[in-house]
Amino acid sequence: MTLIEFSQIFFNFVASIAIIIVAGFISIICYSVIKFIKSVKQLSSNIQEESAELYRKLNNFMHNISKLSLVTDFFKKKKSK
Repeated sequence: MTLIEFSQIFFNFVASIAIIIVAGFISIICYSVIKFIKSVKQLSSNIQEESAELYRKLNNFMHNISKLSLVTDFFKKKKSK
């Protein structure tokens, strides 16, 4: 085997290992991006659910405040004679 053939085999071996390593890094990066996108979607759905719950509680609170007689008496117009 000549030196040129040996160097060609060595180059092909190193190039194939480099391609495998680069493909592994790309797949790890893609997996991380997919996990990040899923977590952002989950966070946005949780925020929507919590904001809807907060709106319902706030609406209920304001409804209950309007039922208080002290508050309604305060905001009633006085009858003029």
